[in-house]
Amino acid sequence: MGRGVKTMSEDKIFHIGVMIGNVHTKHPMELIRGICEAAKTENVNISFFVGAQGSAKEFWDEDENDINAYNYQYNSLYDYSLIAGLDAIIISYGTLCIYLDQEDRESFAEKYRSVPLVILEEYDEQSVDSFIISDNYGSMYTIMEHLLSDHGYKKIVYLSGPKNNTDSNERERAYIEAMKKHGLTVTSDMVEYGDYSSYVDDLVERLLDNNPDAEAIVSANDEMAVSIYRVCQKRGLVPGKDIAVTG
Repeated sequence: MGRGVKTMSEDKIFHIGVMIGNVHTKHPMELIRGICEAAKTENVNISFFVGAQGSAKEFWDEDENDINAYNYQYNSLYDYSLIAGLDAIIISYGTLCIYLDQEDRESFAEKYRSVPLVILEEYDEQSVDSFIISDNYGSMYTIMEHLLSDHGYKKIVYLSGPKNNTDSNERERAYIEAMKKHGLTVTSDMVEYGDYSSYVDDLVERLLDNNPDAEAIVSANDEMAVSIYRVCQKRGLVPGKDIAVTG
């Protein structure tokens, strides 16, 4: 019997870079694990370019003249991808955008378009890049309908993610529109904006201080829900009994 002959494309090992930030939280760690697992089944080597570390909230709260507030601008690690001989780049924009203004996304992506880009947690129908994003609106709307219709809660407060994050914006829109559908008003003191980390206790404290009659508190992600549980414990509130909590 003759032996099969592999083509050059079958023999090629692809070198793919992954730009990712804030690996101190669970979401990017899960991304890293998932990408590594997927690479095992393909002819792919993965290089991770990890930067933009620290708390985005601390960054935005810093004095604009404090050099530490601008350390993220000097994080040139991502630029090493330009000399790494990559075949493609995956950009975890959701973990980077809290350090980028929305208008900076295009200039950031343009810098690396010498190879194909796949951008996670974002989308742009006009872009030449490929995008992967989950159904943020639908999933959050389902959560809200459960709280509003199945449990009959009316005073629901919301812990949102960063304002310039597409995932975060879509989830917040679902919260607001679900409340509106049920004839419930959302005031500015019913929403706070965190950084998707588990260290937003001060925001949870403010939400509960401003809304002592809150029946439920919804978090835009599971990581920030950790802060909610911590603050509730501190206040003697039992989640699921005294107040409903969701991620």
